[in-house]
Amino acid sequence: MIINNLGKRIRKLRKECHWTQEELANRIQATKQVVSNWERSIAKPELKHLIALAEVFRVRTDYLLGLDESVRYMHPQGGEQERRGKHWDWVIQGSYDLLEVINSDYKFKLNNRFLTKKDKEFISHYIIDLYKRLESIELEYEEKIEELEKQINELSGYRKTDFSTPLF
Repeated sequence: MIINNLGKRIRKLRKECHWTQEELANRIQATKQVVSNWERSIAKPELKHLIALAEVFRVRTDYLLGLDESVRYMHPQGGEQERRGKHWDWVIQGSYDLLEVINSDYKFKLNNRFLTKKDKEFISHYIIDLYKRLESIELEYEEKIEELEKQINELSGYRKTDFSTPLF
């Protein structure tokens, strides 16, 4: 009974994360075939893989084993939640949109003071402004580099002897 629940739960959690069996296998240092066998209840994970599954899915091993019927997701900043939040993909995928993270319900501190919503909006505004300035500077330098390369190419067409010949 537990093994059947385990396979179904692994598959359910993997699908929720939009991962293939191979992607899950890579995250927990297993093979696609091993994950497939678990999901089909042909085999059960070793202890190290069971722990890795719980960590990667951010759930308790009791849930995976069928000892606890309710899934509770471990929040990255501590505590548990009954469902994955809007920004759950940041934790799972490991990729972040900086402004979404800053403006999320995550708690951030600066100089030992929690940032308020207004603080986060202020910071976001300046990040956007800074990024626009960086893009502008980058474009300006690209244009200067192109201009210098053009001048170098023009000058490389002259021979040293061309400069050594007197003009008068």
